[in-house]
Amino acid sequence: RREIYDILLERVERILGSMNEWGKAARESAWRIAAEFWLQSKGFINMHTPQKCYPISPLFSAHE
Repeated sequence: RREIYDILLERVERILGSMNEWGKAARESAWRIAAEFWLQSKGFINMHTPQKCYPISPLFSAHE
């Protein structure tokens, strides 16, 4: 666990350096990005972009 934490911390610091922001929101975003990258690199999660996004119809007009 410590090794993973150290890897993530190093990546977070690099992300924050490139963002030029050090606020709480920036740090939280950097942690999410670093964790997502690590999880993808280990095959725990897969990310994909949908080819086409369909609009969501409001419920009241969906059955008219």
